[in-house]
Amino acid sequence: SSRISDAHLADTMIGKAVEHMFETEDGSKDE
Repeated sequence: SSRISDAHLADTMIGKAVEHMFETEDGSKDE
């Protein structure tokens, strides 16, 4: 159970990191 939680947490963190990366890329392109 805790393994699933860790995997889910990692997925969420990675997803947010990727989102932030794309947001930064878009911002740089717009600028």
